[in-house]
Amino acid sequence: MMLAFILTPIGRWLAGLAVAAVLLGAIVLKIRHDAQSALLAQIEREKTDAITKAQQARDRLRALCERNPADCLPDDWFRDQ
Repeated sequence: MMLAFILTPIGRWLAGLAVAAVLLGAIVLKIRHDAQSALLAQIEREKTDAITKAQQARDRLRALCERNPADCLPDDWFRDQ
């Protein structure tokens, strides 16, 4: 019965539309997956850059305090006791 329906002109059009809908859905899912992967990679890059920047700032401050301790505040100035 199904084969007889597909052999009719309307059946071929409907089968073609179904195939087109499946292909379009697969393309949309692929695009969404790629976009999600790109966004996650961007977030990871930004996080890594922020960690690197913070580490460099701490290293510069530590080097400055080692060269001239008078330029640095004592720990009890900004830490809760």
